[in-house]
Amino acid sequence: MITTDRIEMCLNKAINTMKESKIITRTKALGDAKVFYGSEICKGEILDTNIRIGQQHICTIAGCNIEEFHNALKAVIEKYRI
Repeated sequence: MITTDRIEMCLNKAINTMKESKIITRTKALGDAKVFYGSEICKGEILDTNIRIGQQHICTIAGCNIEEFHNALKAVIEKYRI
């Protein structure tokens, strides 16, 4: 049985985690397009990164792979002349 004390404890833990996290963003040019990277950082660790081109959400990647992803995306765009 879940008690109100347990629920309150879980909520407090979630709130404290949210206080410790922050969002960092950066934009990189890719041809005429601007690629937006938004990463959440919690306790010094980069978590998932959301990627948008313009207003369109493209995908979400592991935060540690931003440069690798950007270089691969650039290569695909150049190869297929997108």
